[in-house]
Amino acid sequence: MTFVVLAMLVIGGPATVSGAVIGTVVVSFVYQGLRAIENAVNMAQLFAEPVVGLTDVCLAIALIMMLIIRPLGLIERNELQLYWPRGKSG
Repeated sequence: MTFVVLAMLVIGGPATVSGAVIGTVVVSFVYQGLRAIENAVNMAQLFAEPVVGLTDVCLAIALIMMLIIRPLGLIERNELQLYWPRGKSG
């Protein structure tokens, strides 16, 4: 679980809060999707032995690729700016 949390931070971008949030969302969706694929492969018994660790291997590959392509993460230095419409006062 520590590896997953570290991957969330590194993939999103450790310098910003927005990066950490986006990294958490992205890694959570990918991780759960890979777990579903792994479970489907095991339920269908496509291989003689059960497939174990597919999610961790894919997450490790994604982390390595991210460190090569964008070492500072998806959100490098600037926080995401959300502009909310403001009501008229008065």
